[in-house]
Amino acid sequence: MTDNKYFEICNCRLNIKLTYIRETIDRLASKYKSIIFILIIGMFILSNLKTYAYSRYYIEHAYEDEFFIINNNKFEAKTYCLGWSEGEIIKFISGSPFGNCTSALIYNETLDDICEVWCE
Repeated sequence: MTDNKYFEICNCRLNIKLTYIRETIDRLASKYKSIIFILIIGMFILSNLKTYAYSRYYIEHAYEDEFFIINNNKFEAKTYCLGWSEGEIIKFISGSPFGNCTSALIYNETLDDICEVWCE
């Protein structure tokens, strides 16, 4: 019988501690709700910042939707980059604008199109 009372006392203390912890968390959450919201929004913006941080380049020369000079480097389309021409704004999604790559993925802002190219 003493064993049961011991467990009841321990269980009661545990419930009191858990209740205190829950109340403390609720108080902190309500007190810092706006800060938590701002941090979550900030994390979301920073995680998507990479998509806006690419450097822009221009197609300096284009030949038959297949060969391009960008940033004074030669690039050849893996298939065709239809309609791509000189003066259009592009961003490198992968690969290097300096030609230090095997292949690259390029986004054409003007046409809202993506093309895969070989770096030469």
